[in-house]
Amino acid sequence: MTILKKTIILISTLLLAALISCSTQKHTTLYQLPTQTPQQMMSYVIITKDGHCIVSDGGNKGDADYLLKFIKEKTNMKKPVIDAWIFSHVHSDHVSTFIALANLKRDEFTVKKIYYNFPSAEFISKYDYTDTTVLTMSDFYAAVDKLEGTEVIIPQNNDKFTIGDVEVEILMVQDEEADFMKNSNVVNNSSMIFRLTVENQTVLFLGDSGVEQGNELLKMHGDNLKSDMVQMSHHGQNGVSKEVYEAINPSACLWPTPKWLYENDSGGGYNSGPWKTLEVREWMEELGVKHHYVDMDGLHEIRFPFKFD
Repeated sequence: MTILKKTIILISTLLLAALISCSTQKHTTLYQLPTQTPQQMMSYVIITKDGHCIVSDGGNKGDADYLLKFIKEKTNMKKPVIDAWIFSHVHSDHVSTFIALANLKRDEFTVKKIYYNFPSAEFISKYDYTDTTVLTMSDFYAAVDKLEGTEVIIPQNNDKFTIGDVEVEILMVQDEEADFMKNSNVVNNSSMIFRLTVENQTVLFLGDSGVEQGNELLKMHGDNLKSDMVQMSHHGQNGVSKEVYEAINPSACLWPTPKWLYENDSGGGYNSGPWKTLEVREWMEELGVKHHYVDMDGLHEIRFPFKFD
């Protein structure tokens, strides 16, 4: 074999190895993305060790460019494939990034499956007393229709599905017949609550669940809520009760919470606002939780299996 042929084979081998390393990684990783605007929002990306991509919610319109760029970088794809996009509920700070991307940049990405379970517009209008969410829902459905080849799935309680090495279990979806939803907090209480299992470790996503839905969740799954990590409900304030967090008994908390909300600062300084974030932080201290991933600190990268010092 000539030196030239050996050189060509060596270069080809190195290029192949580089391509493989770009499409896979050693660990499945959960990313909590920071808000790109002053508003609160919720946005998570999971990249599995075999190259699958999962998105949960996504944030406000102002977070759209950041999310798409982030996914492109982490997947190393000019036109990334999102295997599953999961939506907790239809408030704008959770779905508007998706709406913006589907309307303006749908040629730059592909979504294989979308998962959501929203109450009807009529039901929301009856209890929410505003048209804002109904309009957001209409925009969301229109955006979904613009995607080509995307499968829409409406999960039900106890459904399970697997993406790469990530198992997703649906613990609770909205129920228009249930009393817990029939109040002015109807959209938050319609949150789809789900749990990820990766490397025998669990992450529970509560969305924006309120006290009413949290109490119902406790009735349904009280003995089975224990999770290693929990996404703090309603951005960490005025969400589920302390009893729900006690049942979850997490080792770590995900806070999709900007600085002003984390510190209950309405403009007058620390604890000058009406929010209950500081109270919830006290609950977590009482539960002995020492590990907190807070939006205000920027991007968080959590590799499975995660270990705490």
